[in-house]
Amino acid sequence: MNICIDLDDVICETYTVLLKNAVEFHKYELKRGDVSMPLNIKEARGDYYWFAKILAWSEEDLVYFFQKRYPFFLKECKPRKSSIEFLKRVTKSKENKLVILSSREKRSNEDVWRITYEWLNSYDIPFDLLKVGYKLKKNFLLQNKFDLFIDDNIRHCVDAYEVGIKYVFNYRNLYNSIIGNEALPIGVKRISDLMEIYSYINI
Repeated sequence: MNICIDLDDVICETYTVLLKNAVEFHKYELKRGDVSMPLNIKEARGDYYWFAKILAWSEEDLVYFFQKRYPFFLKECKPRKSSIEFLKRVTKSKENKLVILSSREKRSNEDVWRITYEWLNSYDIPFDLLKVGYKLKKNFLLQNKFDLFIDDNIRHCVDAYEVGIKYVFNYRNLYNSIIGNEALPIGVKRISDLMEIYSYINI
């Protein structure tokens, strides 16, 4: 089975690390005072840059934030234990091929692919191929034949379903959980843990 999986907020918890860095950046680098990020992150409604709107940042502030903090918070992220368990389990079979397809992009002079590759290896996370920089994933999915696709981004999941991938799973997390299942095609399943996939298919 050919498997394609997202990294941030699927394999690892990224958004909470992003919020922590945003609050620190707001206080210490923009020097706009102490602030407490609202606890109801569900208000994000799938908007990854919701935090910048809450903090009343300009577009320039947001660009500056990613230039200064992006490589560092990528290294701070921690993998989900059950995600590592799932990935190790599926890669035990030589018949399964695992591609990690991420929207992470170059924000400064740092090599985002290298940072990500070293991070994956530091946690002994298995994979066959790592691809970064795919803000839109549909073309890559069209060019490669996958049987299973997993992503927290609803748009990517809809695209995967539309290109004909048989098994598509949307990973429910902090900032997309308020979005109802009606936003997804009937063939796309929502999960909160990668191990739930085994209740649908045998990999």
